[in-house]
Amino acid sequence: MAITNTHFMVVVTLIIAMNIHMAFAWGQDPPPSLPSPPSSLRQKCGDMINFIRNCGLYMHIYSPPFLKPNQECCLSADKVSISLFCKVFLIRDTEKIFSPKKVAAIARHCRNPLPRYTKCGSYIVRTSELTSPKSDLLKKFQAINETSLI
Repeated sequence: MAITNTHFMVVVTLIIAMNIHMAFAWGQDPPPSLPSPPSSLRQKCGDMINFIRNCGLYMHIYSPPFLKPNQECCLSADKVSISLFCKVFLIRDTEKIFSPKKVAAIARHCRNPLPRYTKCGSYIVRTSELTSPKSDLLKKFQAINETSLI
């Protein structure tokens, strides 16, 4: 329990640090010598923060194997590039907090699956189907049983 609370505090600290960095880097009055970053970059950062905020519970390493994400999480997952999240955010240190496999599962559940063989942190996506591998095996088994009964 204490470890989970510690990890969430680290995540909250990261989010606050990113918000502070964004406030300083792209504040209302940027230095005249620095151009203002494009709004698309600000939008991507905001979407990434919302994805972490809304889906953090579902991709946390100590959460149950797969919790079905809620609607807010799926809406955030639709707005963000999950493959970019995997490349930029899921590094060795953050994999102690977030599970790359659960991030891929969230993408698959929210109907935005990562392509096959995409690397998400240390995890390589094996399937891009919207169903889980267990349900695929069950369907194959049922099909074999139906053909053997005929």
